[in-house]
Amino acid sequence: MKWRSIASWTTVITGLAELGRGSEAFDVFCSMLSVGEGERVPDEVTFLGVLCVCSHTGMVNEGRHYFKYMAQAYDIEPRIEHYGCFVDLLSRVGLQDEAYELIGTMSLKLNEAVWGALLGGYRIHKNIKLASYVSDNLISKLKPIEAVIGYFTLLSNAYASADRWVDVSNVRKKMVEMGVKKPPGHSLIQVNGVIH
Repeated sequence: MKWRSIASWTTVITGLAELGRGSEAFDVFCSMLSVGEGERVPDEVTFLGVLCVCSHTGMVNEGRHYFKYMAQAYDIEPRIEHYGCFVDLLSRVGLQDEAYELIGTMSLKLNEAVWGALLGGYRIHKNIKLASYVSDNLISKLKPIEAVIGYFTLLSNAYASADRWVDVSNVRKKMVEMGVKKPPGHSLIQVNGVIH
Protein backbone atom coordinates (compact mmCIF):
# COMPACT_ATOMS: atom_id res chain seq x y z
CA MET A 1 0.00 0.00 0.00
CA LYS A 2 1.27 3.46 -0.82
CA TRP A 3 -0.40 4.98 2.23
CA ARG A 4 -1.20 3.01 5.38
CA SER A 5 -3.83 4.21 7.82
CA ILE A 6 -4.19 3.19 11.44
CA ALA A 7 -7.07 0.98 10.28
CA SER A 8 -4.87 -0.93 7.82
CA TRP A 9 -2.09 -1.42 10.41
CA THR A 10 -4.58 -2.54 13.05
CA THR A 11 -6.32 -4.93 10.67
CA VAL A 12 -3.06 -6.71 9.87
CA ILE A 13 -2.06 -6.87 13.56
CA THR A 14 -5.46 -8.26 14.57
CA GLY A 15 -5.52 -10.77 11.72
CA LEU A 16 -2.09 -12.08 12.65
CA ALA A 17 -3.22 -12.27 16.29
CA GLU A 18 -6.18 -14.44 15.38
CA LEU A 19 -3.85 -16.75 13.45
CA GLY A 20 -1.52 -17.03 16.46
CA ARG A 21 1.36 -15.43 14.57
CA GLY A 22 2.59 -13.29 17.45
CA SER A 23 6.09 -12.44 16.33
CA GLU A 24 4.86 -11.27 12.91
CA ALA A 25 2.12 -9.19 14.54
CA PHE A 26 4.70 -7.52 16.78
CA ASP A 27 6.91 -6.87 13.76
CA VAL A 28 4.00 -5.07 12.10
CA PHE A 29 3.27 -3.14 15.29
CA CYS A 30 6.93 -2.05 15.59
CA SER A 31 6.94 -1.02 11.92
CA MET A 32 3.83 1.06 12.54
CA LEU A 33 5.45 2.75 15.54
CA SER A 34 8.56 3.54 13.52
CA VAL A 35 6.52 5.54 11.00
CA GLY A 36 3.97 6.69 13.61
CA GLU A 37 2.91 10.12 12.53
CA GLY A 38 -0.50 11.72 12.28
CA GLU A 39 -3.17 9.07 11.84
CA ARG A 40 -0.67 6.22 12.17
CA VAL A 41 -0.37 6.65 15.93
CA PRO A 42 -1.82 3.57 17.64
CA ASP A 43 -5.29 3.93 19.09
CA GLU A 44 -7.34 1.88 21.55
CA VAL A 45 -8.30 -0.63 18.84
CA THR A 46 -4.65 -1.13 17.87
CA PHE A 47 -3.77 -1.88 21.48
CA LEU A 48 -6.69 -4.26 21.73
CA GLY A 49 -5.16 -6.13 18.76
CA VAL A 50 -1.75 -6.13 20.45
CA LEU A 51 -3.26 -7.52 23.67
CA CYS A 52 -5.03 -10.19 21.59
CA VAL A 53 -1.65 -11.15 20.14
CA CYS A 54 -0.34 -11.55 23.67
CA SER A 55 -3.38 -13.57 24.74
CA HIS A 56 -3.36 -15.92 21.74
CA THR A 57 0.37 -16.58 22.04
CA GLY A 58 0.79 -16.58 25.84
CA MET A 59 3.15 -13.59 25.90
CA VAL A 60 2.56 -12.53 29.50
CA ASN A 61 5.43 -10.07 29.92
CA GLU A 62 4.59 -8.35 26.66
CA GLY A 63 0.93 -8.19 27.66
CA ARG A 64 1.79 -6.56 30.98
CA HIS A 65 4.06 -4.09 29.20
CA TYR A 66 1.56 -3.00 26.54
CA PHE A 67 -1.35 -2.87 28.99
CA LYS A 68 0.58 -0.20 30.93
CA TYR A 69 2.33 1.32 27.90
CA MET A 70 -0.86 2.40 26.13
CA ALA A 71 -1.78 4.64 29.08
CA GLN A 72 1.74 5.86 29.78
CA ALA A 73 2.87 6.59 26.23
CA TYR A 74 -0.41 7.38 24.44
CA ASP A 75 -2.76 8.43 27.24
CA ILE A 76 -5.19 5.63 26.31
CA GLU A 77 -7.12 4.45 29.35
CA PRO A 78 -7.94 0.74 29.25
CA ARG A 79 -11.53 0.01 28.31
CA ILE A 80 -13.47 -3.07 29.37
CA GLU A 81 -12.29 -4.87 26.19
CA HIS A 82 -8.64 -4.30 27.14
CA TYR A 83 -9.27 -5.67 30.63
CA GLY A 84 -11.10 -8.66 29.18
CA CYS A 85 -8.22 -9.44 26.86
CA PHE A 86 -5.63 -9.08 29.62
CA VAL A 87 -7.68 -11.20 32.04
CA ASP A 88 -7.97 -13.82 29.29
CA LEU A 89 -4.19 -13.80 28.82
CA LEU A 90 -3.49 -14.20 32.53
CA SER A 91 -6.15 -16.87 32.94
CA ARG A 92 -4.99 -18.92 29.97
CA VAL A 93 -1.42 -19.18 31.28
CA GLY A 94 -2.51 -20.15 34.80
CA LEU A 95 -2.22 -16.78 36.54
CA GLN A 96 -5.83 -16.75 37.74
CA ASP A 97 -4.95 -15.14 41.07
CA GLU A 98 -3.33 -12.20 39.28
CA ALA A 99 -6.29 -11.98 36.92
CA TYR A 100 -8.71 -11.96 39.85
CA GLU A 101 -6.68 -9.23 41.58
CA LEU A 102 -6.71 -7.18 38.36
CA ILE A 103 -10.49 -7.44 38.25
CA GLY A 104 -10.59 -6.15 41.82
CA THR A 105 -8.71 -2.99 40.79
CA MET A 106 -11.04 -2.11 37.91
CA SER A 107 -13.14 1.01 38.18
CA LEU A 108 -15.22 -0.11 35.19
CA LYS A 109 -18.36 -2.18 35.54
CA LEU A 110 -17.50 -5.79 34.81
CA ASN A 111 -19.19 -7.56 31.93
CA GLU A 112 -19.72 -11.15 30.88
CA ALA A 113 -16.57 -11.22 28.76
CA VAL A 114 -14.27 -10.42 31.68
CA TRP A 115 -15.88 -12.92 34.04
CA GLY A 116 -16.07 -15.49 31.25
CA ALA A 117 -12.34 -15.12 30.57
CA LEU A 118 -11.61 -15.68 34.25
CA LEU A 119 -13.91 -18.71 34.49
CA GLY A 120 -12.47 -20.10 31.26
CA GLY A 121 -8.99 -20.01 32.79
CA TYR A 122 -10.27 -21.76 35.88
CA ARG A 123 -11.69 -24.49 33.63
CA ILE A 124 -8.47 -24.90 31.66
CA HIS A 125 -6.35 -25.21 34.79
CA LYS A 126 -8.96 -27.13 36.80
CA ASN A 127 -9.11 -24.54 39.57
CA ILE A 128 -12.58 -25.70 40.53
CA LYS A 129 -12.70 -24.14 43.99
CA LEU A 130 -12.22 -20.61 42.63
CA ALA A 131 -14.44 -21.26 39.59
CA SER A 132 -17.25 -22.30 41.89
CA TYR A 133 -16.69 -19.31 44.19
CA VAL A 134 -16.70 -16.81 41.33
CA SER A 135 -19.67 -18.43 39.65
CA ASP A 136 -21.74 -18.59 42.87
CA ASN A 137 -21.13 -14.89 43.53
CA LEU A 138 -21.96 -13.91 39.97
CA ILE A 139 -25.09 -15.92 39.29
CA SER A 140 -27.08 -14.08 41.95
CA LYS A 141 -26.01 -10.66 40.59
CA LEU A 142 -26.29 -11.11 36.84
CA LYS A 143 -29.01 -9.98 34.52
CA PRO A 144 -30.13 -10.85 31.88
CA ILE A 145 -30.73 -14.56 32.13
CA GLU A 146 -28.52 -15.27 29.07
CA ALA A 147 -25.46 -14.26 31.10
CA VAL A 148 -26.46 -16.65 33.88
CA ILE A 149 -26.81 -19.45 31.32
CA GLY A 150 -23.27 -18.79 30.14
CA TYR A 151 -21.84 -18.94 33.64
CA PHE A 152 -23.72 -22.12 34.48
CA THR A 153 -22.37 -23.64 31.30
CA LEU A 154 -18.79 -22.55 32.06
CA LEU A 155 -19.03 -23.88 35.61
CA SER A 156 -20.51 -27.16 34.41
CA ASN A 157 -17.72 -27.51 31.83
CA ALA A 158 -15.10 -26.72 34.50
CA TYR A 159 -16.47 -29.48 36.72
CA ALA A 160 -16.60 -31.90 33.76
CA SER A 161 -12.96 -31.18 32.86
CA ALA A 162 -12.01 -32.16 36.43
CA ASP A 163 -14.19 -35.33 36.29
CA ARG A 164 -16.46 -33.99 39.05
CA TRP A 165 -19.65 -35.47 37.63
CA VAL A 166 -21.71 -35.06 40.81
CA ASP A 167 -21.01 -31.32 40.66
CA VAL A 168 -21.93 -31.25 36.96
CA SER A 169 -25.24 -32.87 37.89
CA ASN A 170 -25.80 -30.35 40.71
CA VAL A 171 -25.21 -27.41 38.36
CA ARG A 172 -27.67 -28.87 35.84
CA LYS A 173 -30.24 -29.40 38.63
CA LYS A 174 -29.83 -25.78 39.75
CA MET A 175 -30.44 -24.69 36.16
CA VAL A 176 -33.69 -26.67 36.13
CA GLU A 177 -34.74 -25.22 39.52
CA MET A 178 -34.17 -21.69 38.25
CA GLY A 179 -35.93 -22.42 34.97
CA VAL A 180 -32.73 -21.73 33.04
CA LYS A 181 -32.25 -23.63 29.79
CA LYS A 182 -29.24 -23.68 27.57
CA PRO A 183 -30.47 -22.74 24.11
CA PRO A 184 -29.92 -25.46 21.54
CA GLY A 185 -27.16 -24.91 19.02
CA HIS A 186 -27.99 -24.27 15.39
CA SER A 187 -26.25 -23.85 12.09
CA LEU A 188 -26.93 -21.71 9.07
CA ILE A 189 -26.12 -22.42 5.46
CA GLN A 190 -26.43 -20.20 2.40
CA VAL A 191 -27.64 -21.84 -0.80
CA ASN A 192 -28.19 -19.76 -3.92
CA GLY A 193 -28.16 -16.56 -1.90
CA VAL A 194 -30.79 -17.78 0.60
CA ILE A 195 -29.92 -18.50 4.22
CA HIS A 196 -31.43 -21.72 5.62
